[in-house]
Amino acid sequence: MQLKHFLNKLEKMYPVELQEKWDNCGFLVGRLENEVKKVLTTLDVTHEVIEYSIANNVNLIVSHHPIILDGMKSITSKTMHGDKVLKLIENKIAVISMHTNIDKHPEGLNDFLIQKLSGTKGKFLNSDRSSDVKLIINEKKLETKLENLLIKMKKSDEIYDYGIENQKLTVTLRSKDLKKSINMIQYLKEDEIQFEAFPYALGKEIGGLGNYFTIEKPLPLREYIEYVKKALDISILSVVAEDLDKIIKKVAIVSGSGGSLIKESYKKEIDLYISGDINYHVAQSAKDYGLAIVDIGHFESEVIFCELMAHKISTFFEGKVIQFGGKNPFLRM
Repeated sequence: MQLKHFLNKLEKMYPVELQEKWDNCGFLVGRLENEVKKVLTTLDVTHEVIEYSIANNVNLIVSHHPIILDGMKSITSKTMHGDKVLKLIENKIAVISMHTNIDKHPEGLNDFLIQKLSGTKGKFLNSDRSSDVKLIINEKKLETKLENLLIKMKKSDEIYDYGIENQKLTVTLRSKDLKKSINMIQYLKEDEIQFEAFPYALGKEIGGLGNYFTIEKPLPLREYIEYVKKALDISILSVVAEDLDKIIKKVAIVSGSGGSLIKESYKKEIDLYISGDINYHVAQSAKDYGLAIVDIGHFESEVIFCELMAHKISTFFEGKVIQFGGKNPFLRM
């Protein structure tokens, strides 16, 4: 399977458009025309992961954390980061990263965590809702300039999709960009373009950060903590709670660093908040809200990405898929 077809399948499952604005999901290293022979799923693209991939003839890494996130001004062996990217290129290893787009997906990482804890479907703590608008442009003749502009606009993430049929151009775009897009199209034409615009799936819940669910049989916090440790195979975790005998009915879970959604949990009357990287000030705020927290760790909350992604890839890729969880950089002592 060519990488471009592999990428198309994966991004249909987990659209890059779901990612947070600061993120850098999707195809980051490689050539789209190359054949995918062997895939490795991992949390981070470390030197260890790269060396393992080279030794085992892996030519595609699908990671959770993007190997390129902040702006890189150079790719040289002078920096550790640059050296990693160079090794990937030199060994013809491509990289695709699925980060906040899989975190926010209805069947993404948080949903997978809930499946391991309860076997039920959760609801979003903080949801994204569709604001798409369809724009139909009626033109007797469509100019090449117009089509080229649309391609550029799609690359700039203003347009989700477009098509031309029976001399009618249909564009699906975000409503906030409607006026800007129309102005850009009209600029190319001497005569004013006639168009129709109408909402498309307006307000539909399309994804969100964090999930929550209700426990079928409520338990005291101390018992539920033991259940969590067993279900997620975790031996040590941190707890913020005034009362370990508090009955837990409603649980929220946010993979990775979830301190920013404490207020959302309070609004939804959550009893227990499970996440990673909870800092001192967030913990104090949670106590003020009367919210119990179980910090399972950033690594522990996300390492299951390898399992989830390997399973998803196996539904369309017949080659070998290796799971490489790696090690938590923190030692528990």
